Amino acid sequence: MTISATIIGRLGADPETRQAGQHSVTEFRVATTHGFGDRKVSTWLSVSLWGKKGEVAAQHHRKGDQIIFTGCSIYNEEYKEKMYLKAEARDFVFVSKPREDRPQHEKPWTGTNPNLQSAPPHDDSDVPF
Repeated sequence: MTISATIIGRLGADPETRQAGQHSVTEFRVATTHGFGDRKVSTWLSVSLWGKKGEVAAQHHRKGDQIIFTGCSIYNEEYKEKMYLKAEARDFVFVSKPREDRPQHEKPWTGTNPNLQSAPPHDDSDVPF
């Protein structure tokens, strides 16, 4: 059994893509925060995303950007007598607004489409409750 989660956080460094055999893997250092005021703390995770999805995410995200990883398997990994929290994601979602320093063709989708018209106002007067 594995722990499956959605991770929402900010990148602590630019993503790094490398080849692992015939496939590419992109590593993301992600900080998540919880708590309030003086009790607010950060948890750091290393999230990997394999293949083309990782490459696309790396093209559009930089240090400081917010990102959502979905379908994550979370596990501990020991390195030099320390335990690290790691995750392997299946997918990601764009969250951050486009940066001004990115070329126009590299700007991520922001969730709005200027070609769509807003729906007309809805009249609730005929609803029976």
